[in-house]
Parts: sequence; structure tokens; C-alpha cells
Amino acid sequence: MSLVQNWPQQPENDLRVDTAWRENLSGATINRKFNRVIPAGVYQGFHVWPSDKGGFQVEVGGINEDSVAVIDCGGFSLNSRMPEGVRKSITLTPGKAQFVVLEVDYRLKEVTMVTIKAVDEVKLRDGHCPLAVVDIPSDATAVTPEMINNIDPVPLISTPVFASLETTVIELITREVEMIKRVDELERRLDDLTSNKGAIAALPELAQPEKLI
Repeated sequence: MSLVQNWPQQPENDLRVDTAWRENLSGATINRKFNRVIPAGVYQGFHVWPSDKGGFQVEVGGINEDSVAVIDCGGFSLNSRMPEGVRKSITLTPGKAQFVVLEVDYRLKEVTMVTIKAVDEVKLRDGHCPLAVVDIPSDATAVTPEMINNIDPVPLISTPVFASLETTVIELITREVEMIKRVDELERRLDDLTSNKGAIAALPELAQPEKLI
């Protein structure tokens, strides 16, 4: 019997969020810890520019750098990143201004997904990270650089604040690793008792689950 599962991991070489639900050595606690603490927004990369294919397509990616952004979603703070060299294309609609956004859906016990899409301003919501505003006139035949207004990146965190956050992350990961070890040990002992038809009462921790936290 196993209570600890390895949820499908995020891709290493494509658009992703760093901490998906139940990803190894991570969890909802870390994502919730930094919500409204680390400012949401683009930190580097995720530039938007006209596609070489012309028309109303734009491309999104980093220029000589990985793309990194933070997205707030449902009380959680998620890092999204995309490796240098990866490009995503989307098609826009002429005759209006549209936001190019990262969209993440993060729910417990569900696969975490992040995509790039275009939305109208009235449809901006929690779980969106705006990358650029693209205003295409109705008589345009293609997107031009002048129509694209990339969102300014978030100012970098100062060294002392970063060091404090790094320490907090290490502490959280250490606690989770220890919790996994304790759960594994309890599972092993419970399996032994079950196979030997022993008394569950022999595990006082199971009678007081608050001691496991």
C-alpha cells in the first residue's frame, strides 16, 4: 500500500510550471506560501513579436534567455518558465486590442496546465499573466512591431529578500522530505501489521494523526 505517489511531471524542455500538484519534493504548501509575497508578472523572456509567417500570428519566447514568470492562481503562486529557443505561436484577431497571456489552471488533485493565448481585457482573470497588449487596426493586413506593447518585467528581488526566500524554500522542502520518510515508514509498519494480522492499536501515531504533521 502506498499513499505517496509520483504525479506526472512537468516537461523539462518546454513551457511548464515549476511546481505542479504532487510533483516530486514539492506540493501545494510551497505554492501557497509565496502567494501575494512574490509579485506576479514576467521576470525575464516571454517576449512577443510578429511571426516570420506574417499575417496575424505572433510568437512568444525568450531572446537569448529562458523565459520566467510568476502567476497567481486561486491563492497559489506558480512559477512558469520556458527554455531559451522554445517558441510558441498564436493567431490574433484584427480590429481590437488583445492581451497575450500565460493562462494556468491549478487545482488540487488535477493535472496542472499552462498555455499561451489571446484574451480581451474584459476576460482577464485570476490565473492570467499578461505578456503584451497587441492593438491591431481593423484595416491591417499583418501584425507589426508598432502594434505590440510588451509588459515591463517585474523588478528583480533584492539580495537580502532573495536569501530569505531561499532559506524558506529549503526549510519547506526539507520538511516535506522528512514527512515523506515518516509516511513511508508508517506504511511499511502498517503493511507488516496487516500481513501479520497485528493490532492497529500498536501504532499510536495512527490514533493521533495530528502527530504526523
